[in-house]
Amino acid sequence: MPEPLRGSVRRTTADEVTLVPPWSPPGGALVVTSLAATDPTDAAAFLRELPAVWARLHRLAGGGEMNAANADANIIWQRGRIVAHYALKDRSSAGGKLVYFQAARCRIAALDFAGSPTSAALTELLDGLGGGHGVRDRAARAALVTPRRRREPN
Repeated sequence: MPEPLRGSVRRTTADEVTLVPPWSPPGGALVVTSLAATDPTDAAAFLRELPAVWARLHRLAGGGEMNAANADANIIWQRGRIVAHYALKDRSSAGGKLVYFQAARCRIAALDFAGSPTSAALTELLDGLGGGHGVRDRAARAALVTPRRRREPN
């Protein structure tokens, strides 16, 4: 971990650690959540958490509230993790890159804004980590990366 970021690691709850850079605005954020033995670890649970995790990281990074309907995103499944590059249509704050995966009983996510002082430092930290078992369910992955076509009424 880069030296300037080491002092920015905080335990926020008994099962969560965050890293938010000390400069203003932070420009990035990283969250590690430990799952309890009773928490579901299946693909559906992993994917259900994505919108909330994404919005929280965007807020922690200094981007304010994020409305998913306001985002243009390219979301891909890459090496056992979700990688999303996004921009906000109204340009209310910077878009950026999100990396999210599950390893063992931890969910790990990082977000960096384009052109921020972190300049992909936090998402790059995750590149060296394995994706764990992540989302193995092919149908769940396909639903995530394949645009849904609207069915026309008969």
